[in-house]
Amino acid sequence: MLYSGSYSGSKSFTYGYDKLNRLITATSTGNTLDEGLTYDVMGNITNLTRGGQSYNSLTYGYTGNQLTGVSGTSFTTRSYAYDGNGNATSDGGSKSIDYNLLNLPRKVRNGSTELANYTYDATGRKLSNTSTASGMNDGTWEYIDGIVYHNGSVAFISTEEGRAVPNGGGNYVYQYNLKDHLGNVRSTFYSNSGTATVLQEDEYYSFGLRHGLYDASNNNRYLYNGKEIQTDLANQYDYGARFYDPVIGRWTSVDPLVEAGQEFGTPYGYVFDDPVKNTDPDGRAPDDDPPGALSMTGNFVKGLGQSAWGTVTGVYQAVRHPINTLRGIADLGTPMGAANMATASAMTVDKFQNGNGDVKANMIGNGVGDVAQLFIGAGEVKFTANVLKSVKDAEIIVDINKASKISKAEARAAKLSEVARDGKDFTKAGKEAVIDLNAAHNDGKVICMGCKVETLPATQSKKGVTHSPLERRVDHKIPKSKGGSGTPDNGQVLCDACNLKKSNN
Repeated sequence: MLYSGSYSGSKSFTYGYDKLNRLITATSTGNTLDEGLTYDVMGNITNLTRGGQSYNSLTYGYTGNQLTGVSGTSFTTRSYAYDGNGNATSDGGSKSIDYNLLNLPRKVRNGSTELANYTYDATGRKLSNTSTASGMNDGTWEYIDGIVYHNGSVAFISTEEGRAVPNGGGNYVYQYNLKDHLGNVRSTFYSNSGTATVLQEDEYYSFGLRHGLYDASNNNRYLYNGKEIQTDLANQYDYGARFYDPVIGRWTSVDPLVEAGQEFGTPYGYVFDDPVKNTDPDGRAPDDDPPGALSMTGNFVKGLGQSAWGTVTGVYQAVRHPINTLRGIADLGTPMGAANMATASAMTVDKFQNGNGDVKANMIGNGVGDVAQLFIGAGEVKFTANVLKSVKDAEIIVDINKASKISKAEARAAKLSEVARDGKDFTKAGKEAVIDLNAAHNDGKVICMGCKVETLPATQSKKGVTHSPLERRVDHKIPKSKGGSGTPDNGQVLCDACNLKKSNN
């Protein structure tokens, strides 16, 4: 968490969850970013309170899963309507929204006045956004493979660390983003003759609303989860497949993959109502392996003990993520996935502490319990302390990568098992989760749980064609005829031969 200016000591968040792992409380030091939430049985937010902000208590009204209105103290009442595809046709206020055939915003109007015009290619990738309203003309923005143009000139070029911005003299100034574990940009700065100069600071409530005390300049528009905030639809973020409104903590359109079982309950709900752990990379499916989580994509693993970040002197004082104990690490995952995430950290710590060849750990404090963060890159582990130590150790990388895949597969399987399907078949998503978990445990191979041989992908039945006995089937552990649930926690992979043998017993 980022705090502007100098501050001695640390600040923290404490989170509370209900029995469905939905966020219900967020308590911050000083109560500035406190939140409290309640939900209906489908996961729709029914009440949202925020501290330190004018939107301090919101009450939601619904017809089915569609939000019809939001009211609250010191809050202008919003009302919503929808088109036949379930897209919100207004921002809740005076602006109306038209959609294209891909259910993406096409035009934004205020009465008969056109405010914005969006264009996309055939796959739904945004090509341009033109703002035309008098008094808020933002010009035309065009997007081409990481290069963003404004009114025909290069505005910036995206980089891994931030972006490169033209300086007007034919060269570029590099700007750097400091991000948290969810990919939220907390601070943007550049090097001014070797001194870091802050350009923008941002802070967010759990569901992504920017805090009013922080920078609202929109100098950098790629903020919450690294997504672009829309000037024509105040506060909304473009995730690719749909837009998200952090004021109310909901998507404005139905999940494009809702029939594939990616969402549970409401198709408008954001990341299973747990935005502290999950992200949604493109608006189609929640992901519990966000940009800053356990991964092999140049991000980080939280070590045991106090989380320690390097700092840019004079720029910020930060406590990035309140994980200070092993329990904190476990809380990142589901009850099934947590053990693997903790195991990954433990394996890493053990290898660094005991050494593997010339690999040794520089420990912070008194031992394993105080190890700082480990930054994971492509084959490179950087130990972050007062002195940076870089080593290469393929074995550690393999261990972490495998644990990460298992944790992610178990988390998805657990989520798909939350709603019982007693006596029913598996959904398509449920079958995929069983297969993915099996593969994660077996180094990418899908193994029959009966005869322990590697299986083959299932093929479509055709008249006169005999299936291979090694084709894989997803079967109930407790038979469906005996009330066994058609959910991943009751699923197993069998080859066709073992499945037939089981059926005949």
